[in-house]
Amino acid sequence: MVPPILSTLGAMKPPPDRWVDTLLGYLGSSHPRVRGSAVGLLGRQTAAADVRKWAPAVARLAKDPDADVRGSVISTLGEGKGLAHDGLPALLQIVSSEKDDALRARAADVVGEIADAKYPIEGAIKSSMAKDALPVLTAAVESDRSDDVRVNALNSLSKLQIEPSAVVPVLARAAVHGGTTGFRTDALIKLAHHGRDAAQVRALIEPLVTDPDPLVAKIAKSTLESMTSKIVTTSQKPVTPAAAAPDPATRERGLAFLRESGTSFTDGMFARALQDFEEETVKAFLDAGMSPNQRFRYGELPLQTVLDSNHQCGAEMKALVNLLLDRGADANGSDDNGNTVLMAAARKCDGEMVPMLIRGGAKATAKNTMGSTAIEQAIASGNKPAAAALVAAGARLSEEKAKMYRETYKKSPKVLEIISMATKR
Repeated sequence: MVPPILSTLGAMKPPPDRWVDTLLGYLGSSHPRVRGSAVGLLGRQTAAADVRKWAPAVARLAKDPDADVRGSVISTLGEGKGLAHDGLPALLQIVSSEKDDALRARAADVVGEIADAKYPIEGAIKSSMAKDALPVLTAAVESDRSDDVRVNALNSLSKLQIEPSAVVPVLARAAVHGGTTGFRTDALIKLAHHGRDAAQVRALIEPLVTDPDPLVAKIAKSTLESMTSKIVTTSQKPVTPAAAAPDPATRERGLAFLRESGTSFTDGMFARALQDFEEETVKAFLDAGMSPNQRFRYGELPLQTVLDSNHQCGAEMKALVNLLLDRGADANGSDDNGNTVLMAAARKCDGEMVPMLIRGGAKATAKNTMGSTAIEQAIASGNKPAAAALVAAGARLSEEKAKMYRETYKKSPKVLEIISMATKR
């Protein structure tokens, strides 16, 4: 009758006092049903402090003689996600030596849930887990007798916070020798996500464009194309650390905020928070260690993401720009095409934003790869306040460019006024 009693108590909100300690006491029961019920109920206690408390104890039952208990252990550790990292060695042991194919497959899947590079916990912990998981998952991908284990191991492998040079060869071998069409194409797609970082295995993939399987051949071709793409794709690589790493307490507060809001610790989610002007989320990312100079697609910087957003250049934008500058954002930074932060401001912002960036280190005379400057961006958008601020900072048009722009905008008095202002010596 103990398991029903536990279930009844477990349904209480809030749970009884010292509930986690009570459940931990039942893990040593001589009855498999009791052990299994206690393990399952612990999986519902997902507060950070609770998970860190129960994960090691639950992991010790990974070798339980009862298969149902071992299954509950796998599921419960998965509920703890990255906070249950102390349970990872037990899961890896299951992947390596469990006789039951279904349990091995579930464990291989949960390894990815716990070691997921996107989960907001300390980067050093994720890197350590990846180092431990890589050889075990590689062996499962390449030699496990179960297709389900191999598929789950491949998926988990792609989630690790590990350098591409370590994982890309495994994906390439899976694409070449994987057996089933689905497994091989999945490996190719995961390989393509690494973009230029996958170029080291080009020689292995090139023969696949003539593979007898037409789907494999088609995806192999697109995978090869991704290896030369200039687009930086979101990957599972560790994010660039901030110039000045926050103290541990601040970092944990940021990570906890992201966990509680269900936000993954990725450059893509950071970019989204910037675009949506979610200041508290942006602050949490920075506190957690995301660099204020993180690079996005085409080398775009966080300041450019904010300035190029669909929002107006008002108080919210200025607050976000100030936050980034205070945290070390490079006001003079530029993207892959040389477009500077100041150029983005010159297109849409007022006479306050431009001086703010210039005080932060932005150069008014910087040019992009096409030889264009911020003052030219202000002219093209007819932004007189920004142009005036740039002129005050020393920006000028050459006589040759002034002549060209006068001809282009000869029917626009407003722009002609800006051009005249920008050519005065």
